[in-house]
Amino acid sequence: MGPVRFALIMCLGLTLGAPITAARAQTPPAAPAAPEAVDPFEAEMMRARILARLGLVQEALAAYRALLERHRDDRRLREDYAELLVDAGQLDQAGPAVDR
Repeated sequence: MGPVRFALIMCLGLTLGAPITAARAQTPPAAPAAPEAVDPFEAEMMRARILARLGLVQEALAAYRALLERHRDDRRLREDYAELLVDAGQLDQAGPAVDR
């Protein structure tokens, strides 16, 4: 068997030149999976992180502050906010942001 015929067999699912079995050939393709619902809080966290990574520090800080107004008890959120404050050179505000 030559390399071209072998490639055809492998790619097209042919067995020794015969088409795929009728049962497999009639199976409809699977429906695409439904996208998972995204938690609005997680979406806003992603937005704030992306803004920070893009260097849009003031916008990112504002996004974090808005999140903190609604989710003061989220330690991960406070830590991300404090890290951004440190990166922005606002060291005096970073400590209190974590300790709240």
